[in-house]
Amino acid sequence: MTLARNTVYNLVGSAIPLATSLVTVPIYLRVIGLERYGLLAICWVVLGYMEVFEFGLGTATAQRVALLKDGGRETRSEAVWASLLLSLTLGTAGALLLPVLGPLVLDAAMSQRSIFTNEVAHAIGWLSLLVPLTTCHSALSGALQGREEFLRLNIINSCGSTAVTIAPLAAAICFSPELRILVIALIAVRVLTVAMLLVACRNSVPLGPPKLPSREALTSLLSFGAWVTGEGLLVPILLSAEKLAIGWFRTATAVSVYMIPFNILSRLLMLPQSLAAALIPRFAKIGPREADQTSRDGLRNLELLTTPISIFAILALKPFLNVWIGSALASECAPVGFVLIAGFWFNSCNHVPYARLIGIGRPDLVVKLIQILPYLALLYVTVRYAGVVGAAAVWSTRAAVELLLFLAATRELRLVSEIILVPAALVVTATTVAFIVPPPSFAGIVTLLILMAIATVRMATRLPLERTMAFARVARARNPR
Repeated sequence: MTLARNTVYNLVGSAIPLATSLVTVPIYLRVIGLERYGLLAICWVVLGYMEVFEFGLGTATAQRVALLKDGGRETRSEAVWASLLLSLTLGTAGALLLPVLGPLVLDAAMSQRSIFTNEVAHAIGWLSLLVPLTTCHSALSGALQGREEFLRLNIINSCGSTAVTIAPLAAAICFSPELRILVIALIAVRVLTVAMLLVACRNSVPLGPPKLPSREALTSLLSFGAWVTGEGLLVPILLSAEKLAIGWFRTATAVSVYMIPFNILSRLLMLPQSLAAALIPRFAKIGPREADQTSRDGLRNLELLTTPISIFAILALKPFLNVWIGSALASECAPVGFVLIAGFWFNSCNHVPYARLIGIGRPDLVVKLIQILPYLALLYVTVRYAGVVGAAAVWSTRAAVELLLFLAATRELRLVSEIILVPAALVVTATTVAFIVPPPSFAGIVTLLILMAIATVRMATRLPLERTMAFARVARARNPR
């Protein structure tokens, strides 16, 4: 399988749930209401903290199985069963702790009581069942990723993600919009998805009969997963801190104002996430020189594709939100979205050096580079005095700083001037224009169209050249003189 084909599989698998969410979010807002939707987001924050019990085993399994490409099937099978055993054990521990820790996180996230607060408390008990299912889902997905079975993986996960979006809404319409009912629907979907992944792994790894893993297999996974777990401890904080801060300093409604653009714009990461998922097993197999070239090509092609997409998203966001959720709510969400788009662009570029660090077995550097304390301190000040837009600005700034740190860690800081600087200037300028003179103002539309034209011309003139160079390198490798 080629890297491009695997990336396309991952991209299509992510696009299907996106199309579903575009249809269902407005219906969610009508069926369960804006405040309950914000509280549902806080429930996901609580569950996100418990994903630390995954212990990095999904990524560790992918890297381990990729390294065992030429090994015997029994060795791969043992590695996957070891990962599943650890995942189930750690997930069960998380499930037992969630009813205790969940209410504490909930109280910290909500400074004001809501009429739906009791619903959230009742839903947390059911959420605990999702913890072991999530850890096992991650381990099995990692096994398929390591075998580069991206077509099977994405068929299963896209079906599961689509069902995760539809099933709670169907339950709310047919039974009750109570949060507990929505979570039960999610549990049923996740059980089915895990079962499908297990069947796929049985054929692709292939899995032999279950057996107790050796100490070596457990140690190999745990030593790699320990550092990934360090990332797992910090990343949920990074992903949810601004939402918790908004809930504390503002209201649950303000959380929805942030979450609506955040959730839809996070789909801008579909392409970089798809590329990173394909790159991790590839980096695990190739040497340093080829890895340098792969990083450069990946980052160049990624920015050429994502820059015009990001500027177009800035141009289209307000009109889209007007139609999607109504002009009143769109006016509150659009400024947040403009700022977030720049952050998602920086975050998308960060996926290439991140994939390289994971692929070469250096998850420790990922953890060491995460600047959690400065982020939380800055977040405290900005959310308190600048509100939801301040939270978006801090999130985007952190994404830009992280990109610089990760490129430095992979000794690729030179790529900032070679690749990153010009498109970053285009995206940041577009964000600034949209925030100061937002569409549909004439000046804003014209300026954004000019910036998008520049980005599109760059993509049209440079992307074919990159592909030609890549094909030439492959040809030289196959036909050396």
